[in-house]
Amino acid sequence: MVDLHIHSNMSDGTDALEELLEKAVAIGIKTLSVTDHDDIRSAAVILSALKAGLFPIEFITGAEFASVYQNHNMHLLAYGFDPESDGMKLLGMEAAHLRRQRIMAMFEHLSFVHDIIIPEEAQAEILYRIIPGKIHIAAAAKKLGYDMPRRDFIANFLNDIEDRQYKINAERIIRTVTEAGGIVSMAHPIETQKEHKLDLTQLSGLIKKLKGEGLGAIEVFHSSHGRAEVAEYRKFAQKYDLKVSGGSDYHGTNKTVPLAGLTAYGYVPRRNELTVLSNYQKNF
Repeated sequence: MVDLHIHSNMSDGTDALEELLEKAVAIGIKTLSVTDHDDIRSAAVILSALKAGLFPIEFITGAEFASVYQNHNMHLLAYGFDPESDGMKLLGMEAAHLRRQRIMAMFEHLSFVHDIIIPEEAQAEILYRIIPGKIHIAAAAKKLGYDMPRRDFIANFLNDIEDRQYKINAERIIRTVTEAGGIVSMAHPIETQKEHKLDLTQLSGLIKKLKGEGLGAIEVFHSSHGRAEVAEYRKFAQKYDLKVSGGSDYHGTNKTVPLAGLTAYGYVPRRNELTVLSNYQKNF
């Protein structure tokens, strides 16, 4: 089995990196990538553990960057890059800095727009995290009495903020990752479709433009993709000569998605269907 979209507690997952590796080995995952948000530091920790012979698993460096392209918000998955690349280190530092700015803007947004005030102590605790996220704000709000699923709090009170100024242009992410020996995949395109109300023709046009910028792959398999989405996104991969990637988007207990759950209908893609694996810089 393969899972190329996983989050640890270095961003908005709940499992520590070694715990993630233990779980992956236990269920038979042979190849994985940890794609923490806007940060590449998990790669060094995992590579150290693997080089010490602690886990029998193939690892591909990864990260998931929040980006913007022609006024469209989207997430981009970076794979197979050299984590010691100066360009990637700089990109990771800038993305992490912008994420903190975005989180601080969300505190203000909650206060001024929704009259929800996150206590200063809770704000400081969130910002102290390596990579803070919306899910941490939702958890803090729950302690204030907003007793609803975190996903609902985020949808109702955080997703209405304009935050594109705190995201890095997709062109730069693609260029930097490519220069560092990696490849970039468009993450869960269904989310971009939903946010910007794109039909398949509009999404196709967007992917075509990104291909022109150097996009190398598309996440065909994802835990939120049903049969129809997998079929359509596979067609885009063929049409624009893009590699196919796939991952569960596992977040530990912060989401109900299991490790290696790469579709919404239970289908487990074979390794040879994830053609992005033929185009990465092998890390371990």
